[in-house]
Amino acid sequence: MANDQTRIRKAGAKRGEKPGEGATAMRLKNPAGKLTAMNGPAAGKVFMLDYTRVTVGRGPNNVIRLDDDYTISEHENAIFETKGGKVVLIDGGGTNVVLLNGQEAPGEHALKFGDLIVIGETTLRLDPP
Repeated sequence: MANDQTRIRKAGAKRGEKPGEGATAMRLKNPAGKLTAMNGPAAGKVFMLDYTRVTVGRGPNNVIRLDDDYTISEHENAIFETKGGKVVLIDGGGTNVVLLNGQEAPGEHALKFGDLIVIGETTLRLDPP
């Protein structure tokens, strides 16, 4: 097992999978960052990125659940993965558009602290841990 990670649980189930199925998330000894909700229903909340894979959406299989009517309830809207110490944004592939710094963000994008991610009506800012 990697020296900075401990196996914790399954997270981020894909469509059609039962809760607990999906990609294995590894707990990071040192969080890669945190997401601060700047507005929307989660305004003021802070979510630590302390797993290698963190899913965001309205559905019950998400690690971060947003009570936002403009997010998809069946699966994740966005995935934040830690790869080589960097945080990567992955579009969940649904019909809702994920914005990165005001631009549509299909596919994968390496993030930097201060980046703004819009999911539904919620804006998240990536901050240092």
